[in-house]
Amino acid sequence: MKALAVTALLMCLVACDATEALEAGTVTATISAEGVELNNGLARSVHVFPVGANTAAVINWAPNITNENAIAGRSSRTYALEDLYSIEGEEVLIVYWWYAVHRNGKLGPSDVQSFELSIPDDL
Repeated sequence: MKALAVTALLMCLVACDATEALEAGTVTATISAEGVELNNGLARSVHVFPVGANTAAVINWAPNITNENAIAGRSSRTYALEDLYSIEGEEVLIVYWWYAVHRNGKLGPSDVQSFELSIPDDL
């Protein structure tokens, strides 16, 4: 009986960790001539991939949890427009974002969230 209780507890811990709910706050963005400012309203670090919608439809990418695409909790980061992956000629920017979670004892990306941002004609 004890073994069954321990097994059930471990299964719950693993399942709860993999389906972790989002905390209060979110990721937002603004776009201007200076670039795209991404604001992380969460307490934890998030990882981002801003990309033009047309480009996103034809590239093969996967979320990663490296520091090069991270934004610390409750902070912001600005990407110059020329530094964004294939932004020229795009009308819509998609911002994909996720954070690191433990799944099956390994650190990896959470489910990916996204939102769209219209790119003004004068940029």
